[in-house]
Amino acid sequence: MKVTIEEHRGLLRLRFNDGKRRCLPLGVAESTQGRSLAAEKKIR
Repeated sequence: MKVTIEEHRGLLRLRFNDGKRRCLPLGVAESTQGRSLAAEKKIR
């Protein structure tokens, strides 16, 4: 399953497709630190 990191209204979320288009909001701001956190969550 392909998971991408996406910015929406200043916050990051993970976007994926499991038969339906879905997203998981992370509640962290778009920043270097936020991207790092999102990448860590993406791997798990």
